Amino acid sequence: KTMTASTMFMDVVTNFAPSGAKPFTPTQADGAERGPVRLRSALQFSLNVPAIKAGFLNGLEHQYERTKDFGLVYPKTALPVASQSIGTLEVHPIDMISAFGMIGNGGVLMPHHTIVKILDDNGVQVWPPEGDTLKGERVVSRQAAFIMTDILAGNTISSVNPFWAKWRVTDGVTGSKTRLAAYKTGTTSDNRDVHAYGYLAMPSSKTEPALVTGVWMGNSDNSPNDGKLSLDTSAPLWSAILSDVSKGLKIEGFGRTKPKGLVTATVDAFTGLKPSGATRKTVEELFLPGTAPTKSASSSRAVDIDAASGLLWREGCVGPMETKSFIDYSKAEAGIKAWQKADAAWQSRAARGPGVRGGPKGTRTAYFYGSGDGISWYPYGRSWGGSFAPTKKCPIGPPPPSVCVSTLESACPSIVPEPSASAAGAIGKPGKTPKP
Repeated sequence: KTMTASTMFMDVVTNFAPSGAKPFTPTQADGAERGPVRLRSALQFSLNVPAIKAGFLNGLEHQYERTKDFGLVYPKTALPVASQSIGTLEVHPIDMISAFGMIGNGGVLMPHHTIVKILDDNGVQVWPPEGDTLKGERVVSRQAAFIMTDILAGNTISSVNPFWAKWRVTDGVTGSKTRLAAYKTGTTSDNRDVHAYGYLAMPSSKTEPALVTGVWMGNSDNSPNDGKLSLDTSAPLWSAILSDVSKGLKIEGFGRTKPKGLVTATVDAFTGLKPSGATRKTVEELFLPGTAPTKSASSSRAVDIDAASGLLWREGCVGPMETKSFIDYSKAEAGIKAWQKADAAWQSRAARGPGVRGGPKGTRTAYFYGSGDGISWYPYGRSWGGSFAPTKKCPIGPPPPSVCVSTLESACPSIVPEPSASAAGAIGKPGKTPKP
């Protein structure tokens, strides 16, 4: 399946295990389910459920083999598994560094080595031979590599990702000038391993080095740490290393290496599809040629509502009846029953607002993204893209008063108004004789 940076996933806790097997229901570290998110946002913010769903859509076997093209080397006993998308297969950090370097190198994987050169006792270089240049292998197109870089670069920009951008790269560890970089973090579910990998923009000068750095932290006895995540540990060190080794180099951006052929299109911020009349927020997104969405956002439906109560219309309500548009993500992933079931259950909770717990792990509904470290950040508002339709029907109202129409054969009965209390008193009791 072709996926783009705009592809929408439902960030909803789901059982990914086959029928009859032990449930596999991974959650997010903060226990939140954010509902509709686009691939770009899911990758930037390390959302687990969308990553696993992307693996299934790719095909686990295909994804497993494709990662080898990126330079990853697995143990001989390794097999494709549902959790591989969130890093449960054992790999070497040096291979991860090569994979990230390939993305930063415009899609070309370079062989890694630990010896730069060998000199004989006379100072003559014997390896590699003079004039011998390392040749890389193209793994992905320049356009695809640039889109991946553009996504990961958002993690060092405060206006895109203020949580990860805390560990942006600067010109020197204590420098004030920001050096644009692209990076990604990772933490295993039991906090045994914390990672951070990323790179700087390719230098314009061939005499300056292209820099990619990876950090792994873990205990030598493979025991869990004391609960710290990668943003608390490996990310700060990654930032410090790149800030230090790049000090004094020319500050460059990624835009200089943007290849031709990319398409920019406006999409719905929640569904990732073309905006529609129900769209509340839009974003600009990059696409490979021929992959931009061609249909409008379809996660909305028209519902008849009782204007008096705001509930579902039925005959006999007070009224008047009006038709409104509501969001509906219950069928957003209708192709897979387990996903659709989890999505529908999440929507029933989300209709009651954020913070409603439920599902297989008691997780809570949440808007994208959230609060922490003194930051409250919701780039698309405190919303899931619109309002959910009510689930209850409106109450039946009192019957309207009957109206009598007189005809020649039948006249409407006349109603004589009852006298008021003051008038009755004036008629029934004689008044006092006025004094002369």
